[in-house]
Amino acid sequence: CICDANYTGSACDCSLDTSTCLAANKQICNGRGTCECGLCRCNDSKFQGPTCEICPTCPGVCTEHKAFGTGDKKDTCQELCGSFQLIMKKKKEELPQPNDQPYINHCKERDANDCWFFFTYATKNDSSVEVHVAEELECPSGPDIIPIVAGVVAGIVLIGLALLLIWKLLMIIHDRREFAKFEKEKMNAKWDT
Repeated sequence: CICDANYTGSACDCSLDTSTCLAANKQICNGRGTCECGLCRCNDSKFQGPTCEICPTCPGVCTEHKAFGTGDKKDTCQELCGSFQLIMKKKKEELPQPNDQPYINHCKERDANDCWFFFTYATKNDSSVEVHVAEELECPSGPDIIPIVAGVVAGIVLIGLALLLIWKLLMIIHDRREFAKFEKEKMNAKWDT
């Protein structure tokens, strides 16, 4: 194959056009990768997506510590997460929506108390990270003891009543058979007399 100007490779299947590799900040592969055949190859494996903008593991842990003051790295948080611009929101519904900006990522993580916290992060044009965190956590509520105890007691009572009814029914059937047998023997005794 003799390739046209914008193509290369043994079968001219590799595009030299880098417009498909441009990230939202107008950098090729967000400055974190190389554009090969019109697709980004990210230099760091923690960055993903078509333009190396998505980093699911980047701010999660640090955001947790910085926003709530808990976790393993709460003492070293300022050094590790100083580059994040942190914006607190009351509820998760107030967080920026994915269609607000093309590079916003919605995340949720579980903290040490088994509660879910919600946050978004966005890589801005100057490569700084803007993080919005919802203050309201979603914690699993413990089991409600009263309905469980009431259900167990009601179940035991119902089983007991059912057994009593079955026993009563069997006794009625047995008594009727005995009475019929007695009546028959009574008739035989009259005949004998």
